[in-house]
Amino acid sequence: VRVAAQQGADLLVASTRANRVAGGPFTLPGSFVESLTDLSELPLMTMNPGWRYAMGIPSILFPSDLSYESHEWFLKALDFARNSRSRLTLFHRVSFPLTQPFESAVQVFPELRDLLYKKIRASHAEAKKWSQQGKQRGVRVSVVIDSKMTGSLSETMIKHLRRRPASVVVTPPISIT
Repeated sequence: VRVAAQQGADLLVASTRANRVAGGPFTLPGSFVESLTDLSELPLMTMNPGWRYAMGIPSILFPSDLSYESHEWFLKALDFARNSRSRLTLFHRVSFPLTQPFESAVQVFPELRDLLYKKIRASHAEAKKWSQQGKQRGVRVSVVIDSKMTGSLSETMIKHLRRRPASVVVTPPISIT
């Protein structure tokens, strides 16, 4: 990180060991890439060793909670997508914490279903606004709203990425306060 700053780098690019170690396509705790993620104030792009594209980035996946802070980073991701001539997919997972399986909860409390549907409609409306901003900036934006309530967020994103293996994931920095 220090060398990158001394060299005036604008972006760090590092390769993971994805699909080369047991446990799946994630960085290992304590790995070099994870250390860069924790330490770098520069943007960091992590690449799978199987990346086959020498030039250009065909598509970008932008996972978001649709918050104000995430929107600020979405606008930066739009600029990045426009400059790299990439498609951008806005990915949002509707979260609705429950202490019991959703199907059972809805049977006992039908109001929960109504609250969930209201949240899903609000997510679609907000994502549509973001998509229109992309169009105004000259970026093809598609939207994926996951409201299935099954599997972890990372598992759901991995399933989406397997359908579009040329995607690069751009995420807002995580702030721990």
